Amino acid sequence: MAIGRNDPCPCGSGKKYKKCCMNKQQEHEIKRVRQRRFFDQKYELSQMVQRFLDEALSYDEREAVNRIFRQMIEQKDHREELKVFETLWRFFLHRYPNGLRGVEWFQQEKGRRLSPELKEMLDRWVRLVPRLVQFVDLHDEGGVAVDRLTGEKLLMPYCETLKVVRPWGGMFAFLEPFDGGYYVCGVSSIVDPKGVERAEENIRALLTQTDWPYDKVAVEHFLDIVDAGYPPRADDVQEERTRWTYEYECKEAAEAMRKLASIGRAQIDHDDGEKVEGSWCTNVYHYVGVISPKPIHVFELGGSLSAHRSRLVLSTEEEGTAEQLVSLLQAFGYSPKERKRRTEAILRRKGIENVSFHIDSDPDSPPWMGTLAGLDVQMEKALHTPLEKWNGKTPHEMAREGRVQEVDEWLKEYEFHLFNMQERANLPVLIGVNHIRSRYGLPPSPFGTSHRLSDLWKMKWIGPERTETLLIRTEWDGMFFTDDVLAFYNEVVVSGEKEVKEACLVVVLLMCEYMAGRLFSSWEDVGEEDWKQCIVEQIPARWSSLPWEAVSQALDMLLELADWLDRRYRTKHRTVVCTVLEDVRSELEHCFALLDEWGGERGKANEELMAWQLAHLFGLPIPLSVDFSFFRVKRVERGKAVLDWLVHNRTVTWDVPERAEPHLLQGMYIVAVVDRNGKMSDLARVYPPSFSPYLEPWLQALKEWPDKVEKERAALQERMLASLSRLIRRP
Repeated sequence: MAIGRNDPCPCGSGKKYKKCCMNKQQEHEIKRVRQRRFFDQKYELSQMVQRFLDEALSYDEREAVNRIFRQMIEQKDHREELKVFETLWRFFLHRYPNGLRGVEWFQQEKGRRLSPELKEMLDRWVRLVPRLVQFVDLHDEGGVAVDRLTGEKLLMPYCETLKVVRPWGGMFAFLEPFDGGYYVCGVSSIVDPKGVERAEENIRALLTQTDWPYDKVAVEHFLDIVDAGYPPRADDVQEERTRWTYEYECKEAAEAMRKLASIGRAQIDHDDGEKVEGSWCTNVYHYVGVISPKPIHVFELGGSLSAHRSRLVLSTEEEGTAEQLVSLLQAFGYSPKERKRRTEAILRRKGIENVSFHIDSDPDSPPWMGTLAGLDVQMEKALHTPLEKWNGKTPHEMAREGRVQEVDEWLKEYEFHLFNMQERANLPVLIGVNHIRSRYGLPPSPFGTSHRLSDLWKMKWIGPERTETLLIRTEWDGMFFTDDVLAFYNEVVVSGEKEVKEACLVVVLLMCEYMAGRLFSSWEDVGEEDWKQCIVEQIPARWSSLPWEAVSQALDMLLELADWLDRRYRTKHRTVVCTVLEDVRSELEHCFALLDEWGGERGKANEELMAWQLAHLFGLPIPLSVDFSFFRVKRVERGKAVLDWLVHNRTVTWDVPERAEPHLLQGMYIVAVVDRNGKMSDLARVYPPSFSPYLEPWLQALKEWPDKVEKERAALQERMLASLSRLIRRP
């Protein structure tokens, strides 16, 4: 449907089309026509050069040229990949018996008879020198590449030779300048960031060895440099591994396997009532996507498992799996007895970890969501996979040691390959690595979005017998505090009392959420101010739906955790936490009492606020469905509360129910649903007066949110439309 000059502009600015994007559209169309003409001329000129060489050379001479090319690439490691460069080599690189390259020979013989446009293009071709470039940024019109030898930045527009920009990828190619951009002349091969490094090292080594100028090295050794950019051939070395198969006698084996499945330790493929077949699970992940109605479960499989009558069979390549299985079965009250055990040697490629997943997608989710979930899990696993180049350390461990520059380079390489995997899977929505970069304090990648589309949780088996489950965010996995708080839980809940378990669980989650957002390397880094912030800022936010009795019990459990840490690490956290609680416990009790007495349907208001926080976490410009504001209690007198409306720098007065008045303290901070006049309709959260030092970030976020929504909504819509367009274009 055509857009009229006076119609609203489709970009969403609210302006008329003629005063907004009409001129931009015309400029874009003119550029597109010029680009099309440019490529038509390239094709016409290349055909002319090809015909000239075919006519100028005899059959035997052409065959001799072909043999030279085949002999050259035969000596290279990637001869198959280099075959596509044959025409480019004959035009721009090979010197014929007269000492001229193909384009130089054609210019000498036919150049004077060309049209001015083709003559100008041919002049450019003769002067072209290959350049090693790497993409470092995105532009509205294409990719921004940097010349690795000179540091010059080049705009490479989207075109028929550059459909997509691969994050941090690069090429060694002839780049032709035209209309403010650079276009690949001939063919090129995109290599990963490591390939760019190898090619650069090769060029610098050749410059030193030959003492030639760059132009001569780039032309004479073009195929050597391209070959160096491809990944080294993997040694197809096989190593012997062991597969263990255990057969147990276990009463009601099928039911036992179902119990294992109930805690995520087994994944069942087939169950006919008597015989159950499936897999042993080493890890279970819950993928929560913004556009997925329900979590997607990803099971990491560690072997096959089957049960029939009193026979249970486990087959695995992971040492220690049998001990875990027997321990769990005993915890469930079974008495498995090993009847048979056999081992067999199997061959696997050396250095390659074989990982299998079962993805349990929700039927209402788009079919490709399961692929996204699997890629997200693989990315988290890669962070915790030991690498030989770092002496067995993982990227996560390197980042925690402060070696972030090396992790930054590793992430660039991972982002390149992640993009390729998503493209091969025809995914309409792409995930990036910026949430990982943020985790380690690294600058964001220009190829990713600041908007997170998912959240990934990992199942942990806890309790003395590891039969209970707890979901933790994957970014907490491998952190020093996660292991400690889970060990604390396992020791504390031996009694098995329900209230103790619940109190301990909320403390575990509270500490993980708080510690993950701080740059602590050990418990010794946690000081009194940190404990105070955790208690007065996080508890009213994260425990607001709990009754005060549960909160009070959890505060006592927090003291027990501090005492446990002191015993393990000889710290003095219990004294610090006691001091903080002496100051704020009474204030917190009033906060929760006020919510009970005055909150009305605070559950609904709190859900709205949690939804906003989730949108803020994902970076999504979603407008608030209700107006939340921060207030500070100025004074309370005879059923009236005078409050400072902090966002608008004005004072409002609210009527206070009689039962709530005793709990309304001067200096309290209240998050409430209000109308434009500041009249309160519902309370969402209440913070104690001691929350004052931590107010500013919250206040700033609420102030900036409406503007953020307006600024970023159009950009988000554009990205989603681009994703939809990508999905439609692909087969």
